Amino acid sequence: MGKVGRAAILGELQNLIDEADEVECRALSVAGLENDQARFICWRHEELPVGRPLLSDPNCVVFLESAIQTGEQVGDHLKNSVREVARGIVKPNEPGGANREDVDRVVDSWQLPERYYPVLEAPFNQLLAALAEATTDSERDAALLSWRSRVCATARGAFVETTQLAGSDWKALKAVTSGNRLLNFLLRSHQPEKPEETEPAE
Repeated sequence: MGKVGRAAILGELQNLIDEADEVECRALSVAGLENDQARFICWRHEELPVGRPLLSDPNCVVFLESAIQTGEQVGDHLKNSVREVARGIVKPNEPGGANREDVDRVVDSWQLPERYYPVLEAPFNQLLAALAEATTDSERDAALLSWRSRVCATARGAFVETTQLAGSDWKALKAVTSGNRLLNFLLRSHQPEKPEETEPAE
């Protein structure tokens, strides 16, 4: 994930928070606009809570960057796993030989992104609030682990909902099994490690 320069508006927002010591959090309104023949079309608008640490604490920013990277990487893993299912639908006997354009058409028709990214909006806002309130790296680690767990669960849910559109015949079941196996493999590096179970002392 490439580095992006800090938007000037964030510096202005930090100045506002610094001037008002009693204010720890501001709402940042973000809009996606498109210029079409002298008309501005708003295709996306979000309001995000931005606390003081998210603007001024480098450690907090590092955790936030890691969280965003996790969401993007898991999204890619989800898409690749669904593409595996689509390949099995397009060419059941030889999925690896399925035509790329045919696979793309199938995946696009399933509208996968709508079942993943919008579902993460509320957990992401919760993450922003948790990072803003955290005072130690251990607290930030806990917030990040919770986020990673939610992201993986959302990906699994999106996979199940999306692949239901593949059908229920033998080739669909075979393709979904293959895609699910791939998703489980790809998500292993993002799953929070489970603590080792210890035997109770006698």
